[in-house]
Amino acid sequence: MAIPTLRTPWTAVPRYVQIRVIVMRDLKPFAKLIEEQANTAAPAPLPAELCDRWVEASDWLFLNPIPVHWTSSPSRSSELGLDAGGL
Repeated sequence: MAIPTLRTPWTAVPRYVQIRVIVMRDLKPFAKLIEEQANTAAPAPLPAELCDRWVEASDWLFLNPIPVHWTSSPSRSSELGLDAGGL
């Protein structure tokens, strides 16, 4: 996510992150499509006849929002070298 480094009172920054998970209950109708995607670099288009099945076979889970803190100053962990895999 791109955040401006210059903070003003009007700069909008995210305060919460919410993760959405999509779970497929039945993968059988999509087996051929999954195999095509595994063998090519470009994404395989979803055929129109599978679109309704995709919606019916999917469950969407929204996890609780998690508060986040954004800052443009370097963190203490980056000064210690922890961001580069130090620990």
